[in-house]
Amino acid sequence: MPSSLLGLLVVLLASVDVGSRATAGFSPCHTPTSCGNLSNISYPFWVYTHNLPSSFCGYQSFAIHCHNNISYIPLSDADSHLAVVSINYSHRIISLFDPISNSASASCPRPSPASSTNAFPFAPLLTFFLNCTSTPFAHSPASGGPIPCLKSGPNISYMFMGEYDSSLNWPCEQTITNPASKAMVDYMATKERQLGVMREGFELQWPEMGSGECGDCERSGGQCGYQQIGANASRGVLFGCYCGTVDGWRKRDCGKKKKHKALIIGTSVAAGTLVIAILHFICFWYRRRRRQKKATFPSSSFFNRSSITRLPFSDKDGEHNTYPYQTHIFSYDELYEATKSFDKAMEIGDGGCGTVYKGTLRDGRIVAVKRLYETNFKREEQFANEIVILSRLRHQNLVSLYGSTSPRSRELLLVYEFVPNGTVADHLHGPRAAERRLTWPTRLSIAVETAMALAYLHAVDPPIVHRDVKTGNILLDAEFHVKIADFGISRLFPADGATHISTVPQGTPGYLDPEYHSSYQLTDRSDVYSFGVVLAELISSKPAVDLGRKRAEINLSTMAVNRIQGGELHDLVDRSLGYDSDASIRRVMGLVAELAFRCLQADREMRPAIKEALELLKALHSGASLVSETVEQNVEQMVGKSCTWPISPDSVAEKWVSRSSTPNASK
Repeated sequence: MPSSLLGLLVVLLASVDVGSRATAGFSPCHTPTSCGNLSNISYPFWVYTHNLPSSFCGYQSFAIHCHNNISYIPLSDADSHLAVVSINYSHRIISLFDPISNSASASCPRPSPASSTNAFPFAPLLTFFLNCTSTPFAHSPASGGPIPCLKSGPNISYMFMGEYDSSLNWPCEQTITNPASKAMVDYMATKERQLGVMREGFELQWPEMGSGECGDCERSGGQCGYQQIGANASRGVLFGCYCGTVDGWRKRDCGKKKKHKALIIGTSVAAGTLVIAILHFICFWYRRRRRQKKATFPSSSFFNRSSITRLPFSDKDGEHNTYPYQTHIFSYDELYEATKSFDKAMEIGDGGCGTVYKGTLRDGRIVAVKRLYETNFKREEQFANEIVILSRLRHQNLVSLYGSTSPRSRELLLVYEFVPNGTVADHLHGPRAAERRLTWPTRLSIAVETAMALAYLHAVDPPIVHRDVKTGNILLDAEFHVKIADFGISRLFPADGATHISTVPQGTPGYLDPEYHSSYQLTDRSDVYSFGVVLAELISSKPAVDLGRKRAEINLSTMAVNRIQGGELHDLVDRSLGYDSDASIRRVMGLVAELAFRCLQADREMRPAIKEALELLKALHSGASLVSETVEQNVEQMVGKSCTWPISPDSVAEKWVSRSSTPNASK
């Protein structure tokens, strides 16, 4: 069973039992205890023995201490306490008295300040005014009156039911508020019984429900409890809600008590059903995948050594289905090892559809490994495209494909020959431009070899349109010879001799044929337009798109056409190449510029075929004397004042502002 499924199963089963384990370690709530004559001490009271127990069931402040078989409640003053006489659970009343000030030996019991409301959490109802010079009330209430035995000379002490207004300045030596219950009102109806009331102590009535989380627990039918955190009680306690012997302890409340057990059972059944359903689905999916894999890929180091007719990817246009191809299959582990776990230090390129790493195979060969982006939704199609096209091509100016991982591999990886000298773009206006290694003769050689590669693609049967010709895809070897790469969006033309393919435009901004962009018709002249941009880069050292230029010249194609047509070639070319100092170089650069002008025509019918452009470039590369005067006159006439050039529409200049090869719509 897959590890991810095991993990899901564990999570589902663990979630059913989380409530029962959340409060492990709590003691049961239903066992009453005793202390001396006080029996049946139970919820919400609990017995505090010598040390705080590890857990208890009851209100935190309702601890009854048991010492020498005497039950008492300590007050805030550590030396004071109230003795517990009895507890009436049905009426929620506890009877208390002060064993010191109200002892039987005292001739007149005196209220204790220690038993005031600040020290005990119940509602205060009984107020004593001691040693008053005059009565604190204009009219004495019925429930109270003077305490004769506490009279001291002319001063009198009083006791009344209720609380007093502490903001008033009563003419008394001391005011003490002791708690009592409403039942005391009837008991104190006659003043003669006040002394007895004081001797017997007083009664307190605790609230029906606790507050906060304890109240939530009780309202749900539970009882509050606490567990000590750590070895020292001062470190705090953990709250728990006891929901009976069946449901046990829970973190907060009992929920719907009667339905809680049914809820647990229902949750368990639902979780089990879900797990079984997932298992069935995974088994079905796994078996189906194995059947498909066996049917599509026999065990082999090649995609069907005889000749494969299709890759297992969706192919809308069907061009992959009719051409044979084969390629070596590398294991993912070998390429992972070759690139040192795809170490960032091994990166040598980052294109529109993947990152390229330098790697060393186990046989010692140095290779380039393209790792297609996981975010590239067309990566499978581009992977298949490169294999289909490059596996059937052999040309000195095309990068060689050594192989790939299986389409069913963990990742889609393509393996090429390693071309060590970077791209033309790197040397013209990229990170290696400062090296200034591309002299004019080298640039002219690059133009010739690029045209040779494109002429080969357009001449094979069936023809291939690269669709992404740019200086970033023209690699240079150690001797600065050209290797064209990146056939991810290239297209095989139908074998029936069709002149164009209707497809959504794809390519790189700045290089895209404007007519292809507007008509959705791809032809071999679309590559010629892109080649014209490459020629403009070679003579100017400027990038195809530069947002730092004026809006009308953001695209180099527009800028080149304007400069050439306006007779301002000197403002376009890179003068450091010898344009000013060498007449022959100036002449050849001018002729290459005129060729770029022709390639950049908006009407594709006015562009030369790549074969024609190659012938002119070969002649210029071999020696300027080989270019006939007729050719030069024709070129000069082409850019005469009578020739008008339809400028690329602003929409194209505005829309294509990125250098990366990204489609503007789904194919």
